[in-house]
Amino acid sequence: MVSTLATLFMTAFSYLYAYVSKDNFKEPQLLNLLLTRISGISIRKKSIVGWILHFIFGIIFTVILYLLWENFIQPNWINTLLIGIIAGIIGSVGWKIFFALHPNPPKIKFVEYSLQLIFAHIVFSYTCFVLLSKII
Repeated sequence: MVSTLATLFMTAFSYLYAYVSKDNFKEPQLLNLLLTRISGISIRKKSIVGWILHFIFGIIFTVILYLLWENFIQPNWINTLLIGIIAGIIGSVGWKIFFALHPNPPKIKFVEYSLQLIFAHIVFSYTCFVLLSKII
């Protein structure tokens, strides 16, 4: 439940930013484009496959956050901001690797995408913080 809501809030931020900037910074759609171009299987831009992968990554990040807060880091507003920034940088590096290894990556403004991705991960982290603080 926590990872689902955090992923939805993060994705809503990315979709809003994509709408305002008129660029495709929509993670599920970018995942579908990457998969189509790698596999040769036609996956529609708005296919559920990208969403499933996006939610799987959300679950992984949520588990990592939970483990960090339970074992290493005091969950508070400042640490959550720092974790969001770090998660955004890790996510951006991951996307950079996907794009670099891909034979035909989608054309996007990658620096701008990376910056919005950092803010999206901050949204994700704060959503997890608020929801998990009810559990921890």
